[in-house]
Amino acid sequence: MISRIRDLFWSAADRLPAVLVLAGLAGVGVVGYLNDWKLPRLFGNGASAGAKDEPESAAPSETSDSGDSTSAKRPIRLSAEAARKAGVETAAAAERPMARYVHAHGSFDYDPTRYARLGPRAAGVVWQVYRQPGEAVRRGDVLAVVEAAEVGRAKAAFLQSLAQAQAKEKSFQAVQAQAKVVPGAYPELSLREAEAQMREARARLFSDQQALFNLGLPIALEEVAALPEDKATRRLRLLGLPEPVARSLDADTATANLLPVTAPFDGVVVSRAAVLGEAASPERPLFVVADLRKVWLTCEVRLEDIDLLKAGQEIVVRPDGAAEDAPPGKLTRVGPEADEKTHTVQAFAEVPNAAGTLRPNTPFEGHIVVRRDPRAVAVPAEAVQWDGRSPLVFVRVSDEEYEPRPVQVGVSEGGYTEIQSGVAPGEVVVTRGSHVLKAEWLKDRIVGDD
Repeated sequence: MISRIRDLFWSAADRLPAVLVLAGLAGVGVVGYLNDWKLPRLFGNGASAGAKDEPESAAPSETSDSGDSTSAKRPIRLSAEAARKAGVETAAAAERPMARYVHAHGSFDYDPTRYARLGPRAAGVVWQVYRQPGEAVRRGDVLAVVEAAEVGRAKAAFLQSLAQAQAKEKSFQAVQAQAKVVPGAYPELSLREAEAQMREARARLFSDQQALFNLGLPIALEEVAALPEDKATRRLRLLGLPEPVARSLDADTATANLLPVTAPFDGVVVSRAAVLGEAASPERPLFVVADLRKVWLTCEVRLEDIDLLKAGQEIVVRPDGAAEDAPPGKLTRVGPEADEKTHTVQAFAEVPNAAGTLRPNTPFEGHIVVRRDPRAVAVPAEAVQWDGRSPLVFVRVSDEEYEPRPVQVGVSEGGYTEIQSGVAPGEVVVTRGSHVLKAEWLKDRIVGDD
């Protein structure tokens, strides 16, 4: 039993030095934490054994919210001669218009609501071509004429339906008039049959008139109903043709198969595929016409900027190769998805093009204005320095004193930086040479922290 106690005692004695070392290290850690890892004052209020004692009534050092000492906040003193040698210059903070932009690039495009691929409404052969690429056209102008057999058949069916409708109407009117003169001469059934035949003929006439409308050949029924048969035939033969073409043809012998291809709105002929004598069909466009008085912008915008965009914001761009910006446009919408390769989002805008100088498919660089302040407080950009945690400027408070002032900055534009807080209009800040004051300020902070 005694031997076992002795063994335990010697075992504990062997571990005692390690325990004492660990306890000492723990004590050093506690003291360092409580003193902010600075050496404690050992002799009264002095900083060291050889330092003079400070009065007990001395006020504690004043610190900023971030823990900076008073020495780090107090103004930097710099004589006028030293400032001159260091190249220190100043400028007053002033109100000026400032804007925040989102960069965008992309290309011009046609307005999809004013861009038309035009072909004949019936298959046939190109009979005549009147317009070339680059020519301006007005709504209704004839671009080309196609000879299509379907057109001749539709005109003939209309004339036949018109004649039948007129005959059935006259027959019904005669039966109706006779029934009134001689009551009971015609049974009620005969009167109803005559009326039904008249209505059926009118329906067929309406259907054939609509067929002409579908071919792009509108015609008013009253316009031909009052004409004699020969004149109505001549009128239908040249229906839809431009006046110069109609005058060049013999209304009695010319083919009735001619179908014009017309411009649907004012614009410019972008391209032409019509060739004289070549087959044409509705599936193959003969012309492309676009209204270039307004063009679209397809913009590529970074994902991180998308939340800043909304419809109605102004956009200013410059086409490649242009000496000046295009007229300002308006953002219309933002695309719903990001490109899987570029990781950008498409935004769309409209730009007026009254002069016609903006050409679709031309690349551009520009910006979208997301915020505009006509009276923002701004200083020259070189006045703003960075202390490692936040921006600051040096404000001149006297001829030889400059106060470091933390600021909140906004946008930068044209060599100026917006100051959202920290500096008032009219206050004088250091511009050129502000890095010299920053070096003095950092040195003062280090000395103050010691």
